Amino acid sequence: MLREFPVNLQRSGEPFIPPRTSSAPPASHYNQHYFDTDPLTLAVFTLLLGGWLAFALTCLLRAARLQKAHRPADSAETFESSSDGHQPNTHLMNSSASSNSNTCSEMDEVNVGKITLRPAEVLGHGTAGTFVFRGHFDGRHVAVKRILPECFEVAEREVQLLRESDTHPNVIRYFCTERDRLFTYIAIELCAATLQQYVEDPASFPGLNAVTLLEQTMFHRDLKPRNILISCPGPLGRVRALISDFGLCKKMLDGRCSFSMRSGIPGTEGWIAPEVLRDTPGSNPTAAVDVFSAGCVFYYVVSRGKHPFDDVIARDLIERMISVAPQSRPSTYCVLKHPFFWSPEKQLLFFQDVSDRIEKEPGEGSIVVRLEAAGRAVVRTNWRMHISVPLQTDLRKFRTYKGNSVRDLLRAMRNKKHHYHELPKEVQDTLGEVPEGFVSYFTSRFPRLLLHTHNALHICAHERQFHPYYLPPSAK
Repeated sequence: MLREFPVNLQRSGEPFIPPRTSSAPPASHYNQHYFDTDPLTLAVFTLLLGGWLAFALTCLLRAARLQKAHRPADSAETFESSSDGHQPNTHLMNSSASSNSNTCSEMDEVNVGKITLRPAEVLGHGTAGTFVFRGHFDGRHVAVKRILPECFEVAEREVQLLRESDTHPNVIRYFCTERDRLFTYIAIELCAATLQQYVEDPASFPGLNAVTLLEQTMFHRDLKPRNILISCPGPLGRVRALISDFGLCKKMLDGRCSFSMRSGIPGTEGWIAPEVLRDTPGSNPTAAVDVFSAGCVFYYVVSRGKHPFDDVIARDLIERMISVAPQSRPSTYCVLKHPFFWSPEKQLLFFQDVSDRIEKEPGEGSIVVRLEAAGRAVVRTNWRMHISVPLQTDLRKFRTYKGNSVRDLLRAMRNKKHHYHELPKEVQDTLGEVPEGFVSYFTSRFPRLLLHTHNALHICAHERQFHPYYLPPSAK
């Protein structure tokens, strides 16, 4: 083969491979000679190495910044763990946020497309992990809703309805939607307060008239005081009532006067019309459900913060006690055994005992069937959508839970109680102290859970572990 090598190929006087010397190892001599005699290669190598290091550092800094941007401020957890279970509404301009805005630097701002938000300034949050931050869009102050991927479809529907209602004076104004790889962001009008805040502290809103605000109320399937916002004064000083949170809203097609419930029960516990909760086959709710909710809102305003059906458990007891038929009224002993009088510790023990009892029960068994009957109203269609993001994340680490199952909700409560001290601090802070805060966290979100579970497990009243929770047969 070498004999056939071209004889006319230009030869170089220098050897291609330098001779080895005994003073240095071959590899070291080669590297030193190579770089000394080829400065261009050395420069290219240095540029590549420097570029790679710069790229790595940039990626690390960007990841840290994204993590900081997507972590809500501590104030969000303060809202979430409040003992009364109420969550402040979303698009509010409050004094604490205003003071924070003066101390935040530009590094605290996160830009997503045309929207700028301040993760440290949480205005409020809603269900399914939705947080609302103070932000800017096109030179104006706005509220920025940050929505999780599983709610993208709901977000798109809300945006579409807001666009179609843009000219209505009592619908919150929509500005822009942006997305990144983790969330959808919706920029909407920044308001002064919710109707709930106005009712609780009317002195802070001088000049406002409750009747005038109520006259402006329109309907959208989830009316409640926290979904009715009070705008900032306009150029002429006029304040408007604005409807917000159109995620559950449905547009009524021409010629139709009812809507289906294939997507689940619309509304919020305590403000939902009875016909929606009954879910009678072949009977679809109509726009009258909004009239019912609006009636509850009207009562809430004129009574200065009271609800016509304030407490599910208290209402159950009082209805029994004031029964028209004397023989239907419970005895004094029965009244005192009612769950209304249970302490948080007893409620938590009851939930744990029920979960332990039904853990191995077949799904078609009589106990589970009773527990899951009408359970959709108890878990509000999907209970996982109504708990905070830290708890959602922690639950997904260990097993799968069915969001439409009462049994799985009780199972999640039991498991988090048993492993409470092993939970991340963020989850502990969200749930609150055991038992008071822990029980309140769940019963405030699912007010029907205790009474429903107590009624369903009545068939186990004769079992020893349930004697503390039910009347003995002789007392009935």
